[in-house]
Amino acid sequence: MIIYELPDVKGELKFTGPVVANIFLGKIKLWNDPAIAKLNPEMNLPELPIMVLHRNEGKGSNYVLSDYLAKVSPEFLAAAGRGESPKWPVGHAFQRSQDLLAKLRGTPGAIGYTELTLPPARPCAWPA
Repeated sequence: MIIYELPDVKGELKFTGPVVANIFLGKIKLWNDPAIAKLNPEMNLPELPIMVLHRNEGKGSNYVLSDYLAKVSPEFLAAAGRGESPKWPVGHAFQRSQDLLAKLRGTPGAIGYTELTLPPARPCAWPA
């Protein structure tokens, strides 16, 4: 599950797989980037840097997210790869999901991911 922290934005943001891939590749750097704004025209998105948070090497949650992103983005597959230890080109790594969640909740502009078994911060909405 993709989660983010944007305290002044009301409602859930919509994302597509390619947009999430570009965020985790470091190509989309600001929350008001045109690719995010196009999917969320009703939102007033801040000109705030996106801080990418991910898990350390060898985690199953890395595999789940990188597998999905590799399927929707050939560029992600080439740059980061698919597996429990993708080569994340940007972001800060965390050993435990709980630590990632704590950092995300205290960092406006952060984005990360977590297993569905943990209580989410703010999940994103996926378009139908």
